[in-house]
Formats: sequence, C-alpha cells, structure tokens
Amino acid sequence: MIRLETASRKPTAHRPSLLVPTIVAMAVLMLFPSGVGLASAGPSNLGSGSDVTQDRSTAAPMAAAGGAVHDYHFASAELARPGWSGTPAWLAYDHAARAFYVAEAPSGVGVLSAGSLQVNGTIPVGTSPFAVAYDPNDGRIFVTNTGSNNVTAISDTTNSTIGSVAVGTNPYGIAFDTGTDRVYVANGGSNTVTVVNGSSLLVVATIPVGSDPIGVAYDPVDQTVVVANSGSNNVTVIDAATDLVVANPAVGTSPYDLTVDTASGAAYVSNAGSGNVSVLNPNGTGLTTTIAVGAEPAGLVYDSRNGTVWVDQGPVGVVVVNASTDRVVQFLEFDPQGAAYDPDRNEVCVTNAANSTFQCLVPGQDSYADVSTISFVESGLLNGTAWSVDMDGEVADSTNSTVAFAAPLYAYESYTVGPVAQYAPSPATGAFSADLPNMTLSINFTSDLGLYVLTFQERGLSLDLGSWWEVNVSGATYSTDLPTVALSVRNGSYPYDPQASGMMVSPPGTAIVNGSSVTVVVPFAPERFPVSFQEVDLPTALSWGVTFNGTRESLTTDGGADTLNFASEPDGSYSYVIDPVPGWVTTNVPRNGTVSVTGEALNVSVDYAVAPLPPNATYRLTFHETGLPNGTSWGVVVGSAVGSSSTRNVTFPEVNGTYGFVVLAVAGFEASAPSVAVVNGNNTTVPVTFRLETYPIVFIEFGLPSGTNWSVTVSNVTIGFNVTENSTTNSITFFLPNGTYAISFGLPAGYSGNSSSTQITVTGRASTGATLSVSPEGSHAGFPLSPWETAATFAVAGALAGVAGTLLWRRRDPPTRAR
Repeated sequence: MIRLETASRKPTAHRPSLLVPTIVAMAVLMLFPSGVGLASAGPSNLGSGSDVTQDRSTAAPMAAAGGAVHDYHFASAELARPGWSGTPAWLAYDHAARAFYVAEAPSGVGVLSAGSLQVNGTIPVGTSPFAVAYDPNDGRIFVTNTGSNNVTAISDTTNSTIGSVAVGTNPYGIAFDTGTDRVYVANGGSNTVTVVNGSSLLVVATIPVGSDPIGVAYDPVDQTVVVANSGSNNVTVIDAATDLVVANPAVGTSPYDLTVDTASGAAYVSNAGSGNVSVLNPNGTGLTTTIAVGAEPAGLVYDSRNGTVWVDQGPVGVVVVNASTDRVVQFLEFDPQGAAYDPDRNEVCVTNAANSTFQCLVPGQDSYADVSTISFVESGLLNGTAWSVDMDGEVADSTNSTVAFAAPLYAYESYTVGPVAQYAPSPATGAFSADLPNMTLSINFTSDLGLYVLTFQERGLSLDLGSWWEVNVSGATYSTDLPTVALSVRNGSYPYDPQASGMMVSPPGTAIVNGSSVTVVVPFAPERFPVSFQEVDLPTALSWGVTFNGTRESLTTDGGADTLNFASEPDGSYSYVIDPVPGWVTTNVPRNGTVSVTGEALNVSVDYAVAPLPPNATYRLTFHETGLPNGTSWGVVVGSAVGSSSTRNVTFPEVNGTYGFVVLAVAGFEASAPSVAVVNGNNTTVPVTFRLETYPIVFIEFGLPSGTNWSVTVSNVTIGFNVTENSTTNSITFFLPNGTYAISFGLPAGYSGNSSSTQITVTGRASTGATLSVSPEGSHAGFPLSPWETAATFAVAGALAGVAGTLLWRRRDPPTRAR
C-alpha cells in the first residue's frame, strides 16, 4: 500500500469528566489501517497516531450506512506491568523508535518496546503529564504538563528530555503539524493556545481563544487549528498560516474534544454537557448537524480507513458514527484508558489505568468467514496493457480488463488505481462498503500523452519481515511496504529522498522524466557508525597499533589520549587484535577479541599497566653528557665498572636496581647529575651536565661616599663573555673561568678614578682583579695612594681575598657524585 502523507495531528490525554470531576472519563481508540493513522488531536484518552500506513490484513469490517461494525478481539493476553512509576494513561506510538510513550502520573513518561511490550524505563517530565504527541520530523515526543504549566520535549533516540518550554496555565490538549513543524497547546487555565516551534522549542505565538479550552486538532484539509472551548460552548477556528482567529461557531454544552474527517474536512465536537456531537462544515465556520450519542461524550478519534468517528463515553462505552451519514452504527462495551495504533504490527495497544496493565488488540477480521468478491473493470486501455489496483495495501495487476479481490463481507475498503503511462484513470481513488457478495467497480482510462510513470524500486530491504520505507518526491512523502512506489507524473525534474526504518540509509537524488517512463533503483544499505580505539595510559614515544576487522592502524604515543580511527561499520560483531607493547599489558580488554556496533559510534577504551618484570633481564644504563667540547674525553664509575668515552654517551649493561655512580673530573669543568640511577624494566638514560669551572675575582674601590652606586664591566670576546655588575658597597665579585678579560669601570658623575679600564688574567685561582681609587673630580685622583690608603687597600684586599678564597673553595666543591 502506498500512502501520500500530508499533515499529522497527534492525540492527547483525557482529562477528568467535566460533569463528575472525581471520576476519570474512560474511552477507547480502535484504530485500524488508515491513511492518516490516529487522527485525534484533542485531550482525549484515545491515544496517539502514527505517520506510517499499514497493511489491510486486519481491517475492521464495517457495514453500509446504518449497518453494524463487527466486534474486535484481544490479540494478546493481559500483561502485568511491574515497572510503572505511576498510573498509565495516554500514549503515543513512535514508528521510528518502535516504542510507545505513555503519560504517567505524577511526573513521568514510560517507554515500552513494541511487540515485546518490555518496559524500558520512565523519563522524568513535569507535574501531571496529560497529553502526548509524536513529531516524526525531528524524532521528538511532546508532553503537556498540566501541573507545571509547560511542555516537555523528549528525544526518541536517547529517551531523554531535550528541554521544556513554558506555555499557558493548565495545558491540556496538544497537536502537531508536520507541515509547519509547530506544536499547538490548549491552555485551559489561561484561555489561550500557545504555538511552539517544534525544533527550537521557542514560543512563536499566543492566541486568545474561548473559555477553558481543552481539545485541539489540526485540520490538514483546510489548514486550520480547531479548539474546543468547554467554558464558552463554542469552537475557535485558527488559520494555521497566519495564526489569526477566523471563526467562533457555537456548539453544544461543555465541548470537550474534537477530531477532523480528513476526507471531507468536517470537524466533530463532543459536547460533554449535552450528550451529543456537533458536526461543523469543512471550513469550520458553521454547524451542519448534531448527532445524539447519549451519556457524557468526551474523547474523539477519526478512522479514515472505515470513515468513522469513535466517541468515548467514559465507563459507559464507545459509540461509532458513520462519517458519511453522520449516523450511529455501533455501541462497543469496553473502555481502555488510552490507546495507540502500532502500524508495524497492526495492533491497537491500550493502557488500563485501574490495574496498571498494557494490552494489545488486533482488529477482528480473520474470525469472519463471509467474503465479498470485488471486480475492478477497466475501459479505455489498449488490449494487453498492464494496469493495477491497490486496495488497502493489497495490490493486484492484470493485462486484461479485470482486476479482482476477495474481501470480508461488509468491510469498508479504499482503493487507488496504479499509474499507466499516457493514461489518466477515473476515478483514480475511491472507497466503498463491501456489502454485497459480488461487486463491480468501473474504471475509465482516458488518453493523456503527457503522463508518464515514475517508479522507485527499492533494493536491500527485508520487506517480508514487515519493513516499511518511504520516498519524499518533490516535497510529498509516499510510504509503502511494497518493493515499488509508482507515480503518475509529467516531464520534469523530481528530487527524491528515500528513508527506511531499522538503521537503513539510501542517498537522495533527482529523477529526470523526459518523454518516457522512468524507473529509479533505490539501494538501501545499513547505516554505518564510526569506530575508534583509544588509550591514555602509555608514556610517550611508544609504537601502538590495532587491527580491526582486518585493517591495521598505528601511531607513536604522545603521552595523552591516543586514538586510532577506523572506517565506519554497520551494526554487527567485529574482531580486533591489539599490538603488543613491550613492558605493558592491557587491563580492561583482552589483546584480541570481538566488539559490537549497536546503533551508535563505537569507541573502545584500552587501559594499560606496567607488565610484571622478567627475572634477570638486562637493560642499558646510559649516561648522556652535555656541555663538553666535542671530542673531550670523560668517564663514569658505576660500582667497580669504569666507562669512558669521547662521545656524548657512556653505557653500562645492568639488571633492575638502584645504582650509585661517580662522574670523573674533567679539567676546567664542573659536572652535575642525579644522585642515583634507577633501572626498572626499561632502558634508562641519566643526564650529566658539564659547565666551565669558575673562580671569584674581586674588584675594590676607595673614595666613593657610602651607598654610592658604581659598576664594573668584564668582557672576553673569545668566549663571548660581556657582563656588567653594579654595587653600592666598595667591592664587586665576578666568577670567571680561566682567560684574559678587559675591565672597565663606571663611576657616578663628578667622580673619577685612578684608572678607567684595565686588563686581568684568570689562572685557576681567586684573586683581586683591580683596586680603584676614586676622588671627586679636580682632586688628586690618579696620583699614587697615600700611605694610609695603601695600608687600607692591602687590608681590605686581604680580607676580600680571604672571602674570595672561601667562595672559591665553595665553588670548587667536587661536582655531584653518586653514592
């Protein structure tokens, strides 16, 4: 069966009875294979709709106007529900996630897997969750929280909340428009409808409506939003394109919920206070008729397969109305709390709040033996031309004038005539009640040379397992469980985008029709997910590699998070082998094994630890020097072993342990190194740093007032030494290696010395570099020192020489030696 998706409205939750507030009104949604899925969008307990059609194998048989609807039977037994956190109530079915989302008091949404009905947890939302809607555009679930005055959005891929948006007071009904990606929320306490962007979760409009709005529905035929105002006994009709109110027709007493006949655009309104259902004309501006249903009607849902409206009467039962004649055709005596249709399994699944159970139903066709033979007879085609009819998902074709089907007697059937190149069928679609044992329907084909058939042929899906796929062609989406989608088109370019469930993907493209029919093969392949391995424990400069699914990747570790990325893979199990790393072992995963890709990116974390050390293993203990001129001989003593070299390294073979060592002296150089060397399962390098040995050289001045700043500059062009030191005392000390140095003095303004520069030579000992006699300019500076100055100079020089000797002794301590 192929379905053109237009817009989707999502049902909401049921609120307590308006007439008896202490009693929760109960209802049932019996939803059958239909083109729109669940049609209700009001706050009824009739559940949530699907955006994918289903096959006709269990269609609900229905009589002609005034006839009876066959009963429905339970397809699965009552299921205990130990996992619920609260009372199960209203729900939505998510076709993409194959799961049910159920509003649960006091503040959760439960998730159940379809088929197995396994409880997969409860998602926290706001207070008193009420209505649930499914957004197939972004894969989101929207929940109105009546007690916390907001709407919560849930991701159906992570089953976690995306965020919440504040709306009006006491939000009840909710509807989603797939065309505009907008959510409409009826705020019963503030007499408004809040319009929310479904993607951004931003409020885009607030529309005043009548008093105490409850139900809200989107009408895809007229592109309007219809709101039931229970306090003002009327309905507000809003233009969805402009968000302007276009009508406020009066209905019965205490209108509660509403639904839209997607074939005609007529709106049905349940009037809880007057026991009837109001029917509005297709544009929603006026009342066409009133249907007496009795009791206290509440939730509504439209079944487009059978052309019926289902009316919830709480604990009394469910009334079924024929939408073509607006006559009651059946009363059903059961009342589950909430329901949703699972098109993938052709089941109606319901919650029972009284005993917290979840059950699934199958519409009861297979238990009835009466059969009607339906013959479609064509005229206008050339003899031998192939043509086909799709009757509610069952396709038959022929090259003669007749296509025949067998259907349950009294079943309500819809059909679509398949496209034939250069012909237009009339009628192209239709619906009828199979109320006679033999029925004939005429199809007339007329020539239209501008029409061609554009066929999309899928490859790679397992449709025999009940898979559905769809293709969006130029903005319209066609869904099917058949291998092909065939469309009648004219010449032109048709962009298409195929989609399928079960993590299957296919590239989009453009079909060109130019004077002939075209078949486009749509190849589906499993969706692929990134695969990576990551380690964070290994030190730097190690080779690390992994072979995954036959492909090896490797890198040199950097001491941080080292990641190896592999080609993306579909779901499945894959083998891997991790390269050995000498001295290290993996601790959390074996070095070889299998890992699985399960619908998301796979990152395997590999933890390492130092491997147990083997006994008596020998490693290289290397001493590496820096600072000596190239070719200088040097050596190290480790225990009783002596090693020497004129290169940078001296190496010893050693087992694990801690070793003292001595670096042999090199004339004119000092050496520094760690105190001990440790070998622990790896080759070890010990740094040894040499630097030139220096000696204290003291410069002395006489004559400057105490605290006056002066300076000495010492330079040696050969070794690139040029240093200036300042002092406010009468001495300045330099530590200099052997060599000849140019000396210059810096004096404050107004003073001169007996010399402005000189030269000294350092020869392996401390010394007085120079004595400078200073006097104010114009005095005897530069003349020989007086006897008392000479004596003082020698005294100070002697003292400073002693200090220099001490410094020299300290500076000439032997370099660090290992012990």
